[in-house]
Amino acid sequence: MRTKIEAGPLWVEHLRPGMQITLPRTACGENRVAAYADLVGAQHPVHLDDDFAKASGFGGRIVHGPLPLGVSLAALGEAFGPALVSLLEVKSWSFIAPVFVPSDLRTEAHVLRIERSGGGATGTVEVEVRLIGDDGTLLQRGEVRLLVRRQSPGLLPSDSRGR
Repeated sequence: MRTKIEAGPLWVEHLRPGMQITLPRTACGENRVAAYADLVGAQHPVHLDDDFAKASGFGGRIVHGPLPLGVSLAALGEAFGPALVSLLEVKSWSFIAPVFVPSDLRTEAHVLRIERSGGGATGTVEVEVRLIGDDGTLLQRGEVRLLVRRQSPGLLPSDSRGR
């Protein structure tokens, strides 16, 4: 059974493997793509020029691969709120299919594993993030590891190993 978590803060002791974390959709519109291109200096015409992109084999402009990744991870951080200490690792990330400009992606996040150290103030949480197109196509997916605070550092739940 998957439990759905709405708003943060998402303290480590409240999380369980299999829980779904509600995230907003990941918007990749004209303005965001242009701003990203300017910010990181990624001016490849497949992202910015309609004529070039149509002839590229993609059939249209595509979003820079890391853009949806970054937007979804920012949303994940917002969902955890002050409970999040840091992003420790992007364990894996797959770019499965192109994301076209503009796109508004469904973003799903699921808790995979939780490691709680005995009596510590934090634990590590592994989360799978999926970006899905309007037609249901899985476009990107990855796993990240987060360092998350306990709300009550001295108290451990009975399933302290996250199993």
